[in-house]
Amino acid sequence: MTEQKYPEPTVGPLIFNKKGKFFLMKSPKWHNKWVIPGGHIELGEKMEDAIKREIKEETGLEIYDIEYLCTLEFIFDPIFVKKKHFIFINFTAKTKNVILNHEATDYKWVTFEEAESLDVEPYTLEVINKYKKK
Repeated sequence: MTEQKYPEPTVGPLIFNKKGKFFLMKSPKWHNKWVIPGGHIELGEKMEDAIKREIKEETGLEIYDIEYLCTLEFIFDPIFVKKKHFIFINFTAKTKNVILNHEATDYKWVTFEEAESLDVEPYTLEVINKYKKK
């Protein structure tokens, strides 16, 4: 693997179902903590296209009503399995059904109160808190 030379922009949403619960998945890349799904933006790809592609790849979900929520910086935090510098561009979205790929080992639809009792990765927790303050 080559050493990273620039921050990697990524997208991820808090995805809500019709009952108002949001989606979390367990990820080996985040030391099996609960996270929101997402991933990198490919060169020449619009953020909305990237978020739809990443969510479809990781969860099988078709998302809609995508709205910007917040941006976070992640700089070489050991909570991720590799030394990386990310710029997390976070959104909210809505959806219906889930089919996980290899990037997740489990998933839950949770309320904000239920999420507080889970081992949620700190950057996901910050996104949740930003949404709650909105």
